[in-house]
Amino acid sequence: MLVGVSVVKNEEDIIEAMLRHNLRYLDKILVIDNGSSDKTPEIVENLQLEGLACTLQFKPGVDHRQHEILTDALETILKTENPLRVFPLDADEFILADAQDFRTEMEGPTVLSLPWVTYVPTASDDRAIRNPIERIRHRLEHEPNGRSKVTVPAAYLGNARLSKGSHRLFDADGSKVKSRASRTARLAHFPLRSEDQLMAKALIGSWSVRYRNGRVGKRGGEARQWHDMAELILAGGALGPDDLTRAAVQYGGASSQDVPLVDDPIDPAPKLNLTPERDKNTVLHSVIQYTNHLVEEVIRLRQG
Repeated sequence: MLVGVSVVKNEEDIIEAMLRHNLRYLDKILVIDNGSSDKTPEIVENLQLEGLACTLQFKPGVDHRQHEILTDALETILKTENPLRVFPLDADEFILADAQDFRTEMEGPTVLSLPWVTYVPTASDDRAIRNPIERIRHRLEHEPNGRSKVTVPAAYLGNARLSKGSHRLFDADGSKVKSRASRTARLAHFPLRSEDQLMAKALIGSWSVRYRNGRVGKRGGEARQWHDMAELILAGGALGPDDLTRAAVQYGGASSQDVPLVDDPIDPAPKLNLTPERDKNTVLHSVIQYTNHLVEEVIRLRQG
């Protein structure tokens, strides 16, 4: 069995597309909701009722320790399923492969990684198209950072841990496990899809990292792009289509000048029927909910 696992938070615009698409390659996907304030859990539950092989767990939190949640999930999946390999996937990642070649390679014992292919929204996108992987057609011509997501074969489940971002796998003694890039598959990555999603991602991402690290202001390299953008937003700056494109390009490790974009649409998931129209009030609601959770967490800490 090939099993996916995804820690998600406020991904209502893409979670349906992600599950429908990736379940064409995987036998099952475990979704762990990290405290969404939008319709993400409701969409997953309705897909379950529809018969898709996805399950939903809840693990809310304000500091989004994704790699720790995923590492714990590897052991859970080992105990509850019969996995040949586990695929840590974000809600914005889509497997690109021939299904039969993919399964043949992934059923083997080798530690494999799936190279990222970063897709970038542009001003030419048709915003009337609700499905983000159908709307966003352009990708970076090449990946400057060459990043990838590791996959975990059965032999490593229960005694290995994932790095932040699931880019690497470490053995029980802390040593890095060697991996090689998949010969059959890549991961299409859609990190940014709209200005309002970017705003919520930047604010909540910056606050989560600062809370986790116990730091006031932006210090250190982690999530520097979110800190910079959060400062812009908090200073009253507005985000437009060019900001969205630039941020997505930088997410892929490039600047707008040195890596061109190519028009390379991917095969969209089956027709979406659960994804809501994007509402700009979603940003405000997400920020309010996060702030409320943060205040409750501080109160619990003060109470000991």
